[in-house]
Amino acid sequence: MIHGNGPLRREPGLDSLGFAAQRNAKHRKPDGVPCPSPRWVRLTFQDSSHGIDDDALPRIFEPFFLTKERGSGLDLAVVKQIVEGFGGKIHVYSKVNEGTRMEVWLDPG
Repeated sequence: MIHGNGPLRREPGLDSLGFAAQRNAKHRKPDGVPCPSPRWVRLTFQDSSHGIDDDALPRIFEPFFLTKERGSGLDLAVVKQIVEGFGGKIHVYSKVNEGTRMEVWLDPG
């Protein structure tokens, strides 16, 4: 690791924001495929909120999908498009009443 997984800063509703850069070519991307590059960067966002309901989780990256009365429903759709445009992946882990963790994986090469 180049940088540790400790929180970079704290904000209301965000329990941790971590950064790690992998230097070992034996690491695998989140989808299990061996990394084409010896370095991958992982950004982790984690909170201890309500979590994402099981029926909503598969849809969170759909444009205009909303779980609240306010908003555009475009935020996560745009983030996913940008990350994938750079050859990255986003993985979401969530449990109701426990919180959500999102990992953004990018190849800096």
